[in-house]
Amino acid sequence: MKKLLIDTCVWLDYIWQEKATDPKADNSSKKLIESISGDENYQIILSPFLIREISSHYKDWFVLQKIIKDGFSCNDFKKIKNDYFLDEQEVKEINKIIIDIGGIDNVNVLNVSALNEDEVARILLLESQYNFDIYDAIHFNTAIMEKCDLFVTRDAALRKSISHFNQKNKNGVDCVPPKSFLESLVKK
Repeated sequence: MKKLLIDTCVWLDYIWQEKATDPKADNSSKKLIESISGDENYQIILSPFLIREISSHYKDWFVLQKIIKDGFSCNDFKKIKNDYFLDEQEVKEINKIIIDIGGIDNVNVLNVSALNEDEVARILLLESQYNFDIYDAIHFNTAIMEKCDLFVTRDAALRKSISHFNQKNKNGVDCVPPKSFLESLVKK
């Protein structure tokens, strides 16, 4: 069984592509998740930090709509976003998204556990020497700790940072974009 950690950007694409109507849009994230959903040859690792990041993106999206509706610019978003709150329907929609993702048969939702000293050191190393942002460092550390076979992301800068880390460290995790992963499925 192959273990995968799928980055937040791929999950967000998957969610948005469920609603997309443009036939020309890149739907590789949707195809990837649909291709491996329920497939016992793959286990998808979903960390609490990924869930938080997905929720945060959706919260920001709902709040941005309200800010624009009230006549503000998206440039005002950071200054005034904390003045806005989600309504009950928006909270339910975010909860449904998270429950739907966690309900995919081969998704393993991890529990929060304390980081040990080595994990903290690795996260700080990823951030300081390999240009990871903190969330990407936590996600990639999770992939390493869970002994994932692949880390799937659309983020080209992150793939470059992971490649750089993997060249210098024996305990890395291979990283591919969704399209490359899909191509590997076709070849089998």
